[in-house]
Amino acid sequence: MATGAQQIEQLGRWRRRLLPRSLPEVAGWEWAVHASHSAWPGGDYFDVVPLSAEQWLVFLGDASGHGGAAAVLAAMARMVLHACPLTSERERAPFCPVHGWSQTPSVIMSRLNRVLASNALEEQFMTAFLGQWRPARARFDFVLAGAAPPRIWRQATGQVEAATDCAGLPLGIAPKEVYSVARIVLEPGDAMVIFTDGLVEARNAKGQMFRVHRVDAVLTEQAHDGAEAIRAGLAESVNDFLEGRPAADDVSFLVVKRWE
Repeated sequence: MATGAQQIEQLGRWRRRLLPRSLPEVAGWEWAVHASHSAWPGGDYFDVVPLSAEQWLVFLGDASGHGGAAAVLAAMARMVLHACPLTSERERAPFCPVHGWSQTPSVIMSRLNRVLASNALEEQFMTAFLGQWRPARARFDFVLAGAAPPRIWRQATGQVEAATDCAGLPLGIAPKEVYSVARIVLEPGDAMVIFTDGLVEARNAKGQMFRVHRVDAVLTEQAHDGAEAIRAGLAESVNDFLEGRPAADDVSFLVVKRWE
């Protein structure tokens, strides 16, 4: 029988298998991802699911708590995003409601919310970003479930701005929650960071939080050099801020840069 430490290690390996093996490769665009995990397995989960040759579903979620319960909630989210949840509640659509390209992010997030609300433990929830990316239109149609809006660096102004805050309740709390759709258009040269709260709430030995202004500083400094440069800069900045100490929570973020 596996020891407690071995079970934690196995759980960590299993969680990593849930993550996508690659990111989209589209001319004129660059993606990068950072997903560092705390010593105790948490519930951060990201995915990029192709809906067709011209659009992708982008998801970044953070299940509350740590350990097995958080990992299982993340696994349920992946199940819904990769399969047809035809048995969810009473609605039984005759087609896959996720991979049917005509479904809006609001519909997909609402279905995911109902599944998690029906199956999560009491007081368990997940914050999430879910976007539908159409690179030919340079557009993200997105919804937020208790998550912070992405940060966007605009080449035209050299400034960072927050995406529209359209956040509804975190997933798993209210099964009838309705999620509003907002839109981001990235112009040539723009860059964007989508993140979980483990990034901005990382605390150093003095109890200070990393906060969003440090994200903006790195984004402004590295935006001209691309998504990977932003990812590396943020990872280094967090590590320096923590002075090498492990973060108490998972630190996860996605970076996208439009070159042309």
